[in-house]
Order: sequence, then C-alpha cells, then structure tokens
Amino acid sequence: MRKGIFKIPMSVIKDNPKAVMAIMGKCVIVRAEYLYLLDAVEYHALCEEFKEVPKGCVIPRYKCLIIDSDSGEADISRFEEISGYE
Repeated sequence: MRKGIFKIPMSVIKDNPKAVMAIMGKCVIVRAEYLYLLDAVEYHALCEEFKEVPKGCVIPRYKCLIIDSDSGEADISRFEEISGYE
C-alpha cells in the first residue's frame, strides 16, 4: 500500500485553503493530528504519489510542494520524500 506522512502549517491552511483542498483531493487521510509546538497539522495518508510500503516497515515522510500557477490558483507539483523530521 502507498502510505506516507506529511505536515501542512496552519498558516497555509488559513491563507491558501484552495491549495490544501487540492492536496486533500490526492489523498485518503487516515489520521490527522494538530502539532501545537509546530502550529501545523500532521497527516497520515494513502496516496498514489507515495511509494509502496511493505507491512511492518517505517512509513516515509513527505513534503508537499505547492506552486502557484500564473492564474493565481494553487497547483501541487508533487510530494517529495524527506529524510528525518522537518
């Protein structure tokens, strides 16, 4: 199954909800947790853009790369795997 973990800062959720809706349209969120110290929401999700994770293995972390298009609309280019915890 293609599993991953990623965070979205609350500032992005408040200031750019269309970008967040675009992200959520690519994923099935199975867990969401507000991280007070980081002022962000961490999501555990299933997504076609994530790599396959065998049962029992560590779930990789990803960064959402949000790019604004020329029209001003948010466009998600891809998820990028990261090492460690950013």
